[in-house]
Amino acid sequence: MCEFRPNSSYYCARRCILDPIFDVLAYFAWLQNDPTSFNIFNSDGIGTHYQLFSDLKNVLLYPRSAGFTEESKVRLTQKVIANLTSL
Repeated sequence: MCEFRPNSSYYCARRCILDPIFDVLAYFAWLQNDPTSFNIFNSDGIGTHYQLFSDLKNVLLYPRSAGFTEESKVRLTQKVIANLTSL
């Protein structure tokens, strides 16, 4: 988890993955009860908990995986095509 605390009363955590050993409901309750705290999730990290966190105003949900840029999409497509044509 990456986190930062700017020179203010706000707290932001960027939790990439809600893994199986993480207490999801406790994390949700903390965000729900503390409007000065924020969180950013990517689609892989939030997993099956998307709906639970989607109603919170202090949570940003990004629809793609972190690092999945347009350039990486093109490179991946080119690799797939090359692999398929070499069969």
